Amino acid sequence: MYSSWSATEADHVADHVTDHNTDHNTEHNTDHDEELREKRNKATRFRQHVNPLSRKYQVSPSDFTWMSSAFSSPSLPLHLDVGCAKGTFCLDLALSNPGALNVLGLEIRPPVVEYALGRRDKRKLDNCHFLACNANVDIKAVIEGVVNNGGRVK
Repeated sequence: MYSSWSATEADHVADHVTDHNTDHNTEHNTDHDEELREKRNKATRFRQHVNPLSRKYQVSPSDFTWMSSAFSSPSLPLHLDVGCAKGTFCLDLALSNPGALNVLGLEIRPPVVEYALGRRDKRKLDNCHFLACNANVDIKAVIEGVVNNGGRVK
């Protein structure tokens, strides 16, 4: 269903490929095994933890004008997910509430935010957005950006 795989799923694929390679009917399993290896190689992994007290995460971005371009209807109630990771919960919530709710995911790791934005774009969602920021430092500016642009935090 989603383009990302957890480490457990990737390990399951590796086990599945190994198990099938021991079968005597290798001709039948070759295409399937190749497909599973390809999916495993596409699995995306990111650094699991960062230090939010590190100096590089203490500087607040100067531009929080994202609200006006992030959502097609900025006045809808906004669900804020702090620490959204790859955005699975945000994407599911946005998919199940089109036209009724905007969803904003905050994540401290910029590469993970880029990945989540790509997932959003694949689904063509206009009620979901992700920001790379440190909620410890930036939450006030994020909420002010929402309120100043006609949004409501739910």
